[in-house]
Amino acid sequence: MKRSKRINRLFSFKSKIFLTSALLNLVTICALSAIMYSNYSSSEAKSLEKQSASLLAQLASSSDMIVRRLDEISMSIYADSTLNADISRLSGKVSDNTQTDIEGILLEEIIVDRLKQYISTTEFIRSARLYMGAHAVYAGFTSEVVIPSQDMYRTLGFDEAAREADGRAIVSPPYDQIGAQAGASRAYKKLISYSRLLSDISVKHRKVPTAVLALDAEASVFQDLMA
Repeated sequence: MKRSKRINRLFSFKSKIFLTSALLNLVTICALSAIMYSNYSSSEAKSLEKQSASLLAQLASSSDMIVRRLDEISMSIYADSTLNADISRLSGKVSDNTQTDIEGILLEEIIVDRLKQYISTTEFIRSARLYMGAHAVYAGFTSEVVIPSQDMYRTLGFDEAAREADGRAIVSPPYDQIGAQAGASRAYKKLISYSRLLSDISVKHRKVPTAVLALDAEASVFQDLMA
């Protein structure tokens, strides 16, 4: 009887040791698993953070490249002394309401051809426009007629905003422009316009505004970057 009790106590003691050991092992495994999972999650989070930062940096760099290119072209047009002089002459004729005579028509054709040369060097620029009071000059390097049936740029007041900016560049939010094309239904284009007020660079020590220049890029260029 006593022997039986001793055996039972021995087995009970061994069971306790076994259970305690198993519990300690389980706790150790759980703790190690938690530490490994935490380290893995932290590593994955850091990796995702780096990837996101890299993508955002690339997006910002690409967007800056587009804006810089628009600025370069607008400043090149501004600094082109021959083109600047022609724009000043046409602006004067608009003020005198003589832009529809032979000289005015030929002058506008020369300006349009020169603007086309500038914008044709960059594929994402769809058109260029000059606003001189109530008169507007449109230039595009595609076969599509760029004269809009309803000029939302002017309707939304972007030309006036560029005049008030006094030579500083402004970028419009995306807006719908209704294009007019012979023999075709009206086509809607969502544009972003980069604008600045031009002045006669031949006049020293004071600004004589001549026209608002607007360079149009399709909003899809920026949407493609996001995609």
